[in-house]
Amino acid sequence: SRAIVKIQSGCSQYCSYCIVPSKRGVVYSRPVEEIISEIDGLLQAGYREIVLTGTQIGLYKDFNGRTLISLLARMDDKFFNRLDRVRLSSISPSFVNEKLVDWMKHSPIACPHLHLSLQSGSNRILQLMNRYYTREEYLEFCQLCQREIPDFCVTTDVIVGFPGETESDFHDTMSLVQEACFSKVHVFPFSVRPGTLAEQLPDKVPSAEIKKRSSQLLELSKRISYTIKRSYIGKELEVMIESSCGGFTRNYLKVLLRSYHMHPTGRLVR
Repeated sequence: SRAIVKIQSGCSQYCSYCIVPSKRGVVYSRPVEEIISEIDGLLQAGYREIVLTGTQIGLYKDFNGRTLISLLARMDDKFFNRLDRVRLSSISPSFVNEKLVDWMKHSPIACPHLHLSLQSGSNRILQLMNRYYTREEYLEFCQLCQREIPDFCVTTDVIVGFPGETESDFHDTMSLVQEACFSKVHVFPFSVRPGTLAEQLPDKVPSAEIKKRSSQLLELSKRISYTIKRSYIGKELEVMIESSCGGFTRNYLKVLLRSYHMHPTGRLVR
């Protein structure tokens, strides 16, 4: 039902906690037509949803200078009436702009969902992490999407217990999670990756404190997710059947079906 297509590899950002740039090299983007050819084969094989993935898909640009928006527009034209959904995997908040929002708002194949990695709600910690946005900018990105795109949902990643994270920094993260209304938060307790800048940072947070903060953040995110999901009770949504249990809506809410035996995998049902 859902196929993953890698459009870009490598990374040039060097976040202080991450070893990927040292292992995978600089950003490399596959040519648009090569990607289109792969998707065409997947559609012929029966797939209905395509997920575009890569380490930094916001930086996608092929040898001819075609950007992510160019690729998405090409997919709109090429696969009109053949492809049901296009979903973007994790993208840096820095690359959410009006052009991307406009595509998500008007394209018939765009899914109203983005995974925007947050990592921390504290500006001080974001700077130590070498992330290229502030908490204020991150909230602007979220609110722009939520304001312009009907039923838009955002999911995210958060690292808890980064070196130097104080109780005040953690409270900044909790307050941002509350304000952004994430439909799901992936919580990662900080762990050192040898060879990264974070390995050399002082003021490591004790593991017991990291565990406590992680539990608090998970509990908050579950409450917010529950509230969002309850708001959909009684509404009719399109679901892509992915297994005998059910599937996902366009905005990436999981739906369980009682009569799953009536709907084969890959079917779109309401």
